[in-house]
Amino acid sequence: MREIIVGLLVGLGAGAPLFAATRQVPAQYSSIQAALDAAAVGDTVQVAAGTYTQNLSITKSGLIVQGNPGLTVVKGDGSNAVIRCTGVNSCTISGLSIRDGLIGVDVVTAGVSMAECRIEFCLSNISGIGIRAQNSEVQLTDSYLASCGRGIE
Repeated sequence: MREIIVGLLVGLGAGAPLFAATRQVPAQYSSIQAALDAAAVGDTVQVAAGTYTQNLSITKSGLIVQGNPGLTVVKGDGSNAVIRCTGVNSCTISGLSIRDGLIGVDVVTAGVSMAECRIEFCLSNISGIGIRAQNSEVQLTDSYLASCGRGIE
């Protein structure tokens, strides 16, 4: 009887995180991307106030990327998407100012929720895209887009 119970418990936990971790940038990781790469399903990447110049790729479902509204800025290099979410079932991005990318947030075959985010200054305000959703679902709450020529596509 004991073996059956253990087998059921192991089977129920398959694929689900037992313990979600909080990964702190820059206290534990020198970059947001390093924290994202180390994260597991269900983890939170907590980004302290400051400006981080990097383009991010989110490829794991269930992550939460959280900053301080108005104080945590992610700046792209102007040549690509500042944040690209690809193939994730669910991802939450909150409290980030996202700026200076060809595309602010590029969502490809994914489901993303964004709250208290500012997306601005995409490609010199003329032809940049704030949010591009390709075969995806994006939920925006209390977020702001400005100076991104083509807004949401």
